[in-house]
Amino acid sequence: MAVFGLFLLAVAVLTFDRMSIASIPTITAKIVSQKTLTQAAVTPVWPDYGSGAIGAVGYDGVLAQYGDKSARPMASITKIVTALVVLDKKPLNGKADGPEIKLTQVDQDIYNKALAAGAAVKPVAVGGSMSERQMLEAMLLPSAANYSETLAVWAYGSVDNYLTAAKVWLKKQNLTTIELVDTSGLLSGNVSSSADLLKLGKLALNNSALASIVNLKQVNITDLGTINNSNYLLGALGINGIKTGTTSEAGACMLFSSEIKVGGEKVTIVGVLLGADGRDQQNSDVKNLLKSVQTGFRSVKVLKQGQALANYQTAWGQSARLVSARDVNVVSWSDKPVTLKIKAGKFTVAKGGQQEGVVEITTSGKTTQQPLVLDSAITKPNLLWRLTHLINL
Repeated sequence: MAVFGLFLLAVAVLTFDRMSIASIPTITAKIVSQKTLTQAAVTPVWPDYGSGAIGAVGYDGVLAQYGDKSARPMASITKIVTALVVLDKKPLNGKADGPEIKLTQVDQDIYNKALAAGAAVKPVAVGGSMSERQMLEAMLLPSAANYSETLAVWAYGSVDNYLTAAKVWLKKQNLTTIELVDTSGLLSGNVSSSADLLKLGKLALNNSALASIVNLKQVNITDLGTINNSNYLLGALGINGIKTGTTSEAGACMLFSSEIKVGGEKVTIVGVLLGADGRDQQNSDVKNLLKSVQTGFRSVKVLKQGQALANYQTAWGQSARLVSARDVNVVSWSDKPVTLKIKAGKFTVAKGGQQEGVVEITTSGKTTQQPLVLDSAITKPNLLWRLTHLINL
């Protein structure tokens, strides 16, 4: 009988040694509750006219705004729409020159019409040519209205065709409050809300060709000579764009961007002010606004290396923690909350240091993921446990 018992035990050992890992109970995590982090609120320094808003690349929507939220005249900021819609049809990469555009009497007529209307213009060398990039520079830096129309006609055949294409493009980009009646912004029917102008600014910065133009202080173009950017704030407080504009109906308007470093991370602020009485006053107001806004972006430590975010406990007495693989800092804005969402994996066995989850960190609509790893191994239960828990397996 003893021999027979030993035989049965040997069979059992062989059987259980061949058990697959899949037969071992799956281990699930118990999530550790996390606090929502907040910082002190920051109040932007707004002017006492018009309307405006600020946001940042990678952050959802509007971070702060003031004044009327409805659409109002946007003056030559309209030319950013023109540039993007032209580039949608005739794309450029980075600092490429693009195709040459012949200048004809038609372009001279466009110049004469814009000059008579009191718009900002740059001369035309009939019979000469300019690259697409040069024409964009002539339109955007000194805000030459005639080159906005020349570009639109070159790309789409006529202003009417351009306006039709622009309407489609604006709908596709969900810029629902922007309405256009010309290519330059001279007419008061070119309107937008501040919120949509923030979206427009982000689109401009995301276009490599356009982003490389709007931060130029000046450029030399054959037949035009040296032309200067009408945005005299370039370089101050990290300002690297985007477009100024002034008409009697719109007042002084500015769509601007500023690149700063926060805790080693680059943050690109986008802002807009509409309806100032004059450019000098608005320049001062933009600087005051940016100074107040830039202090509102802060680097916040949300996780420490080794910090436990979930715990695992096996039925056979082993345990492990799911921990942050590194120190983690994120940039938050003002008092916007920083929330953590832990996603822990399920497994049967795992090695120490193995990634078994992620934590999603969200603030102001911006979400990043960080890996979570086990601080110790989880191994198979021993043979005795498996034998005594045969029914459960």
